[in-house]
Amino acid sequence: MSRRAGKLAKTVAASAAAGSSSSSSSSRAVFPGVEWQASSKSFVLSIRVTPKADVTEIVGLEEDEIRVRVAAVPDKGQANKELCDHLAKRLGVPKSNVTIVSGDTARSKRVSVTGCDEERLGSVLGFSG
Repeated sequence: MSRRAGKLAKTVAASAAAGSSSSSSSSRAVFPGVEWQASSKSFVLSIRVTPKADVTEIVGLEEDEIRVRVAAVPDKGQANKELCDHLAKRLGVPKSNVTIVSGDTARSKRVSVTGCDEERLGSVLGFSG
């Protein structure tokens, strides 16, 4: 029974990945830790945050998450605000275009960025080739 469920899940996932017309929110991987969400016209970044660092900086990729150190403490959203402000500044987008989708109180977060092109994003995150 579990094999059938597994096969069904794989079939459903494959048809969704193929871009079936019933799927309204298509996404594709752009870089490791980065997805393009066509429905919201934004990039969603998987980020691992380290608070209370000496400086705020984008460190690089670690296990399919973008590692970011922030100088702020994780108290009353200070580290989240600094993360969003830093990403907005580095990516050249307004602060309102960078929002935390999930992980408000966790170190692993999903952050949405709108108004940034793929080339700029790759350059800032160190993926340009």
